[in-house]
Amino acid sequence: MALQEHGSAELASALDAIGSGLKQLDQAADDTVTLIVARAKSLAPKATGKLSRSIAGRGTGSTATVSTSVDYAAPVHFGVPSRNMRPRPFLYGAVDAERTRIVAAYERNVQSLIERKV
Repeated sequence: MALQEHGSAELASALDAIGSGLKQLDQAADDTVTLIVARAKSLAPKATGKLSRSIAGRGTGSTATVSTSVDYAAPVHFGVPSRNMRPRPFLYGAVDAERTRIVAAYERNVQSLIERKV
């Protein structure tokens, strides 16, 4: 009995295209930034509101970057034990709180990529 294969070249090409496309998960990165920025703003301490207003982000490819421009953000986030300042991890808290929705955004984006390439 002889076996014949059909479509392996097409499958290999589709898998290569999917692999290359994984570098460009723009929509998932944008969704992640939106989720984290909104949650971080709600979790940030609001003595004056400057810290919360300064939280911004950018999504590019498979990378979501969230940051703040105020110089006291890190001490607020991580705390300063020598000054008896407890940590208030508003950024980590935002990621933890939105983890399920972040994963779902990437799952949707990858599924869409697969459907377009295969």
